Amino acid sequence: MFRATAPLVVPVIGGGEVRYTGEELRQDDESVWIELVHMAKESRSPIVTFTPTNLTRSLQWTDSGKSYARLLTTLRRLHSASLEVYSARLGRGVSTGLIVDYAFSDKGDGKPWSVTVFRPESELLFLFDKLYSRVNRDARRALPEGLATWLLGFLSSHREPFAHKIETLAIGAGLTLDVPNNGELSEAEFTAKRKARAREVKRMFKNALNELERVGFLAGFQITPGGVVKVVRANENREERNP
Repeated sequence: MFRATAPLVVPVIGGGEVRYTGEELRQDDESVWIELVHMAKESRSPIVTFTPTNLTRSLQWTDSGKSYARLLTTLRRLHSASLEVYSARLGRGVSTGLIVDYAFSDKGDGKPWSVTVFRPESELLFLFDKLYSRVNRDARRALPEGLATWLLGFLSSHREPFAHKIETLAIGAGLTLDVPNNGELSEAEFTAKRKARAREVKRMFKNALNELERVGFLAGFQITPGGVVKVVRANENREERNP
């Protein structure tokens, strides 16, 4: 876990740049954020209210005190996060947060919580007015958290996703292909470890892509001998697509 006190440049595939300041984000954060955005869409309001029990059940988390603490911790991370988003295509950038503010109560009192998901006047909404990704919420719920959910979010950005090398996708997903070498390994041993790590990462991507195919997000995929990932998204008419 890290906390980026100075802006951290997040790897972006394609033109543009994202600078992030805050605690390291997790798949929990994306799951909660997507749920909040969906609730804001359904209520047609930037402010959403809910009980922690209902929200954690929607996320398919266990109904326990741990889930209450997990949700509150996630909201704290989302609120403290600061983003600077720059679009090379538009030649403009804006700063924003993931949520504006939140209010919560004690676990047992049954009172609703509230989250201000966005500000209607936020320039980010206008900067990317017609350039946004829709993520299939039901598909995400059916996936194991980790690489599969990250790939779902990434591949949702294009109806016909481009082919990418595994190394490029691994950087975006926060995976590393490097192996430690403290000088005790021979060149042959070090090379063997690097190849083993590359095979492991390739296997991780294959398993994650199989999951995306299982939930109906992908119609098919291929990992070429050269390590290039090619995917075909399922027919959109068969998908329930939610922002």
